[in-house]
Amino acid sequence: MEARRVTVATGAPDVKTKSTGIEFTQIAKEFQETFGYVRQDIEAIRKANLGLNYTVVLLICCACQMLAWHKDLSDYQVFTSLLPDSEPWKSLGKMIFEALRNGLAHRFRPDTLRVGKENWRFSIFWQNGTPVSAARGNPNWLLLSAKSLEERVIQLIDAYEQELRENARTRANFLEKSRKCIREIPPQAREVVNAWNTLVG
Repeated sequence: MEARRVTVATGAPDVKTKSTGIEFTQIAKEFQETFGYVRQDIEAIRKANLGLNYTVVLLICCACQMLAWHKDLSDYQVFTSLLPDSEPWKSLGKMIFEALRNGLAHRFRPDTLRVGKENWRFSIFWQNGTPVSAARGNPNWLLLSAKSLEERVIQLIDAYEQELRENARTRANFLEKSRKCIREIPPQAREVVNAWNTLVG
């Protein structure tokens, strides 16, 4: 089943890109060093069949967060779009995303979710099937198909790349977001500035 596309209104495709003056070639390198790298790494793990399920799910969460930021969405919205398009998944997407992303990024272990007196843990496998399902036990389990999730997030990255190629306004937004990734050290932090300057003599 194809992933639901998460989009924001960017206007009709702009054939005449001179209105913003930004061509895809001007952002192609930045795209490759962000979305291209995460897509490449996800695909490499899949093709090598290494069984690195925690790693690939963390990369999927990062890709979702990247797409959400560039599209001015909440962090969890893109991830939720990878799940089945029905309740209860639409309501639980935010909690599932945060438990996966935060747990894997900070402790390399998905957080356990406690709902009332019951615990829910994650089991991640590499097989075809629904992106997520549930199994009762002690604890209860959320069963994630890393294969299905990675296929869906790659589709979203591919679709976003195509949107960037076709839509000048989307390219302008991408460029603006890229500029916001620069972290400027305040000049009043003289000791830190001096330390950086000593690195290059």
